Amino acid sequence: MRRHDLRHTKLTWMADAGVPVHVLREIAGHGSLTTTQRYLHPDMQSITDAGEALSLHLSVRRSPNGPQLRAVGSTRCAAMLDANKPADLAKAKIGGLSCRCRDGGI
Repeated sequence: MRRHDLRHTKLTWMADAGVPVHVLREIAGHGSLTTTQRYLHPDMQSITDAGEALSLHLSVRRSPNGPQLRAVGSTRCAAMLDANKPADLAKAKIGGLSCRCRDGGI
């Protein structure tokens, strides 16, 4: 074991404890998050727990009508999407609607 291996262990344990990766980057003195991510080594239990959390999240029914889209931006953008019209809803889901207002809209 090398002293440098302890940096990997420390950062991995801190990540497991819930320390955000951008904070770990500062602690390690790395210039980029990519470098910090190479130091993190999740164990099999962490990977299993993440999969179970995703499965639980996906199994909960959120709304009787499925996901509800809403416009972010101006009210003019919101007027472009009528969630009651299946064609508009389908276009929005695949990015078929675009906004031409100045604030960026949807």
